[in-house]
Amino acid sequence: MSERHALASEGAWVELRDPKELKSGDKKKVLRAVSDIQKVMSAGLEITDGLTAMLVVNWQLPTQLPLPSQDITVLDMLEIPDYDRLTELVGPAQKLLFPGSAQPDTPQEQAQAVADPGSPTAPTVVS
Repeated sequence: MSERHALASEGAWVELRDPKELKSGDKKKVLRAVSDIQKVMSAGLEITDGLTAMLVVNWQLPTQLPLPSQDITVLDMLEIPDYDRLTELVGPAQKLLFPGSAQPDTPQEQAQAVADPGSPTAPTVVS
């Protein structure tokens, strides 16, 4: 089932697949789309674009463009606020497929990791 979301441009919207419907094959398709894993920033953008192409089932934009699944380069033609909103909307699917790294990102996550009594190691002390 898909859900419709507003984009930043007036009257623009996107319809996305439910991330819960993604399968391991979808994850593999996204990983195959990453051409050079050595370039982390580029890989992150390619993963986001690959997921966007996979999830967008319909959209209405100020300019008529094909769906990203038909031509992924259309994502480069979106207004920045619309692209940013799409990136935000694809975030839950990205977290579902790639649940995280060993490094906590936010200060709250870092504090929780340090305070975790179940952690097998002691916190590192910087002197």
